[in-house]
Amino acid sequence: MLYYLLKSIHITSVIVSGSLFTLRSVRKIKQQEWRPGKWMRIIPHVIDTFLLLSGVSLALLLRQYPFRNAWLTAKVFGLVLYILAGKLTLQASGSKKLRQVSFSLAAALFLYIIGVAITQNPWSFFAPIIE
Repeated sequence: MLYYLLKSIHITSVIVSGSLFTLRSVRKIKQQEWRPGKWMRIIPHVIDTFLLLSGVSLALLLRQYPFRNAWLTAKVFGLVLYILAGKLTLQASGSKKLRQVSFSLAAALFLYIIGVAITQNPWSFFAPIIE
C-alpha cells in the first residue's frame, strides 16, 4: 500500500514538475514574464520537494540505491544534468538561442530519465536496440 502511494505521488510530481518547467521555459524563451504570480515562485519548489522525497522514500523502501543499481545511478546523473540544463534555460542572463538549446537538452534529459525509470536500464528506451 505504501509503495503504491509513494509511486503515485512520485509519478504525479514528475508530470506536474515537467509541465511547469515547460511552461516557465516557453514563457522565458518568448521573453514573457514567466513568474506571473507568487504561486509560480512557490509551487515548483513544493512539487519538486514532493518529487525528491517520494523518490528517496521509494529507493529506501525498495532498497535500491545509486552506485549499487546502475539504472538508479544513471537516473541520478541524468537528474543532475537536467537541473543544470534547466538552470541555463531559466537564468536571468543568456541569449534566446542558449535558452532554446538548453531547453531542448533539458527536455531530452527529462525523457531519458523517464525511460530509465520505466525500463530500469541505464540505456533508457535505447536498451532494446543496443543490447
